[in-house]
This record gives sequence, C-alpha cells and structure tokens, in this order.
Amino acid sequence: MWCLFAKSRGLKKVESTYLQSYKEMIKALKDVSYFIDQIKETDKGSAQIEFVKLYLEIGEIEKAILLIDQKPNNSSAQKELVYAYLKMGEIEKAILIIDQIEDSYQKALAQRKLIKIYFKIGEIEKAILIFSQVEDSYSKGFVQIELVRRYLQMQEKDIAILIIDQVEYPYHKALAQIELVKAYPEDAIVNEKAILFIDQLPRRLSPYRDEAQVELVKAYLHIRDVEKAILLIGQIGDSFYKGRAQKELVYAYLKISDKEKAISLIDKITDPDNKALAQLELVKAYPEDDTYEKEARVFISKMKHCVFQSDAQLELVKVYLQIKNKEKAISFIDKITDPYHKALAQLELVKVYPEDAREKEKIISFIGKIKGSFFKAIAQMKLVKVIFLEEVGF
Repeated sequence: MWCLFAKSRGLKKVESTYLQSYKEMIKALKDVSYFIDQIKETDKGSAQIEFVKLYLEIGEIEKAILLIDQKPNNSSAQKELVYAYLKMGEIEKAILIIDQIEDSYQKALAQRKLIKIYFKIGEIEKAILIFSQVEDSYSKGFVQIELVRRYLQMQEKDIAILIIDQVEYPYHKALAQIELVKAYPEDAIVNEKAILFIDQLPRRLSPYRDEAQVELVKAYLHIRDVEKAILLIGQIGDSFYKGRAQKELVYAYLKISDKEKAISLIDKITDPDNKALAQLELVKAYPEDDTYEKEARVFISKMKHCVFQSDAQLELVKVYLQIKNKEKAISFIDKITDPYHKALAQLELVKVYPEDAREKEKIISFIGKIKGSFFKAIAQMKLVKVIFLEEVGF
C-alpha cells in the first residue's frame, strides 16, 4: 500500500525499504488525511476519531473540524474537540460544540470536563448550571461524584453530603460516599455509611458491589489504613475483584519498600490476571532483578483474558526499555503472537530507539499481518502519529 503510493509520487527506495519514502511523504504532504482513503469505509468513522486526536495534538484545529464535519453526529470526535478547546482556555467555543453533541453519554463526558474547569477557576455557579443540563441519568451519577470531590476539596462537607443524598443510583451513591471517607478518614459514621451503601447494592448488581469494595480498599490505602483494607479484602467473594484489591495492596507495600509483604501477598493471589499484574508492579519496583522478571513472564503466559494479557506484555516491554535492555525487549516482542499488540509493543521500541531503521521496518510488517481492518487502522494511526510528531519536532 505505502509502496504503491510512494511510487506514484516518485519517491525513491532507501535501504531496501519505503520507510524513508513514507516519512518524506508525510513531511511533503503536511496532511495525514490521505491515509483515510486506505481504510475500509465501514471503519472510517472510528479511524477519523484517531485523526481528530492527532490533528488536535499538533494544533491543527481547522483540519480536525473538517474531519468531524465529514461525518455528522460523530459525538466521540466532537468530545475530543471540546477537550482541546478547554485545554486552550476557549470555554465558549467548547460550549458551542457541547450543544451540538447528540449522544447523551459523550455529551455528559464533555460536560463533566467543563465542570472541572469551572471549579478550577472558581466559577461554581456555572459548574452547577452545566450539571443541571446533564441528560444521561447514569452519567449524571458520575458527574455528581465529581461535584462531591470538588466540594470536599473546598472543605464544604455539608454540601457534599447533600449531593450524595440526591444521587439516584446505589453504585454512584456508594462511590460518592467513598470520596467522603477519603476526606474524613477518622469519621466513623462516614465510614459506616460507605459500607452500608455497598451492602445495599442488590444481588443483581454484584459486580458493582465488588467494584465498590475495591474502590473502598483503595480509599483505605489512600489514607494509609492498611488494617481496614486487609479486613475488607477478606470480605470480597469474587476472585477477580479480590485479586484487584490485593494488587492494590501489593502496590501500597511496594510504595513503602516493604518487598517481603508484597511478595508474600502475590503468592496468595489466586486470580491469574491480577497475579501477573501484581508481579509486574514488583518488576517495575525492582527492574534489575531477573528472578522477578522471569516469574512475571511465566505469570503473563498464564493470564486468562487476552486484553489484560496484551496490556501486561506491553508494560513488560516498557520495563525492559526503561532499563535500556533492548535485547530483552526485542526477544519478548518476538514472542507476542497477536499482530496488533505486537505492533504496539514494537512502536514502544521505536520511540526509544528511533535511529534503528531495522526495527522501524518491522512495524510495517507487523501491521500488515493484522486481520481486523479496524485494528489495522488504529495501528496505522499510531505509526503515523509517532513519525509525524517526530517530523514536526513534538
């Protein structure tokens, strides 16, 4: 694909590869929208979001808007534009885009970001006004949690409690109360209410109950109440969520350099996904220890969920690159079987060693083996981003 385009533009082959021609093409065109034509029509919408993000990152607002206009009702891309405007301090422009977003969930995410900005600059009344405009009832719960968090930062405990009382969904109410636990760790009534709200979650919402318990464990660790965290972990029935909570405790132990307790706890984790992720935290804390790294590789190979496994593989590659162990990174990438995640790992390698032409060539080869057109498009976008931002000096 790239070769044909390079030939059509008269770009020459360099070192038996068109990678240099590929870079020259991007630099010459100054417009990566050409690549949309290489993506299947059914996947263009999702790929356009990636282009929008890229344009916004390099300050090409007008090109981002043009892409959004080409696909009406692209709420996710519009949300990204709102984020960009807010980052630039262009609040009025952000509001105009928010008003155009049709998907209630994406709109609520944009409104939530705007509320954060208003609180940050002291425009409390405007923040409340935006909150009143949130239409998606489920998303509104997360916005209420954000309001609770902001009022607690302002030490407005009574207002925070009033908002919690108005939260409709039990899960959101529990999470909002947990924010109160973080702010007032010594208040026994606040703590008892958090546990009560979690216990009141109906049986049909058991995953939400488990999730809320994990969040409360994190809150206890945040306030350094390890005893309460351990007690609550013992009450979590589901092995996956219990493993998540145990992983958080491992991280807490490592933060205070209590390696022995961390290792002992990892041995007790029964969920294979969280066991591997906890071991990765140990590797990050002690990257030069070959024993921990070897165990991590074994645990990663036994993970059940491919998404978590791919993330873990990528994280281990980053650890190798962090300690400048290029050989181990390359060796591990070679063992990754999924072409999409193999390409993403290879991109991390190229970021650290941009001068290595051979490793750059491998990316295009890996991307070519990706079967899903959407994932292939996303990998192409990430490659374009790495090379394009490199060319413009970001």
